[in-house]
Amino acid sequence: MVTGKTKLERILIWKTNSRGRITAELEKLIDEGELPVMPKFWEAGQEDKLAIDIINKCCSKVDNEQFSEMKDVLKRSLSQIRGYRELRDHVERMCKERYDRENEIHEKRLLKLWELLMPMENLEARMTNQWQKIGFQAKKKIFFSNYKLKISFGHDPATDFRGMGILSLEQLIFLAQYDVAHAQSILSHSNHPLYGFPMAVTGINLTALVRQLLQVNALKMHFYNTISGTPTIDNFHHVFCQVFKLFCAFWTRRKPEVVYFNKIKDDFETQLMVHLNSEEANLDKLDIRSFE
Repeated sequence: MVTGKTKLERILIWKTNSRGRITAELEKLIDEGELPVMPKFWEAGQEDKLAIDIINKCCSKVDNEQFSEMKDVLKRSLSQIRGYRELRDHVERMCKERYDRENEIHEKRLLKLWELLMPMENLEARMTNQWQKIGFQAKKKIFFSNYKLKISFGHDPATDFRGMGILSLEQLIFLAQYDVAHAQSILSHSNHPLYGFPMAVTGINLTALVRQLLQVNALKMHFYNTISGTPTIDNFHHVFCQVFKLFCAFWTRRKPEVVYFNKIKDDFETQLMVHLNSEEANLDKLDIRSFE
């Protein structure tokens, strides 16, 4: 159907409940080079001027009210696109920062995790088997789908952070500090005598999962649908919390032994991807009933 409007204009005036789809379509135009005045990279604060320049260059003449509406839509989408790219870089920097026992800040953060999860029990020492109570340093080897994470005899949880660096510690702290009820529920399920799992090590593995999802752009639709502007590291930590809650429910329903962790995690990831690939992707609205 010929409307006399450019592709960009049709996207900007599109009436849909899926905000994420609008941003995804605009991002496709940018990636395909269909917006000649659009730079490959831009900074925060430039979106307003960019939106005005793009609409003036690439759209037919519109009245002031419609121009303002189109500008707001484009400005929001540009902020989302830039923010997602910056978030990927931020997450990678955190992942590459190794846990350092000589770093006082790292050590304090690790002790903070214990205090949040075990407020009624003091650590007897920095090196202690007590860490096993929250899922560190279990006495088995567990093999995960993307890399092997060896859990050996010992008393120092710092060794478990080698795969995901400081990122995994910060995500566990975020869960324990800002989603207290679910953190305690997960900890309780993890200590089930038959169907338990090492909470901290599982969390580290789920950090690896959400980091991978971010890098392959599988979290774009979730963020584009739920965050009006630039997603932050806290928004990413929130994704981790949602995924951990869903995984715990998925695991509990299956009632497996820990030796089947790899199989259960793969099944969970497969079904999670189905939802993330949806135009309406929104982890905040997803619950275990959405899984088979």
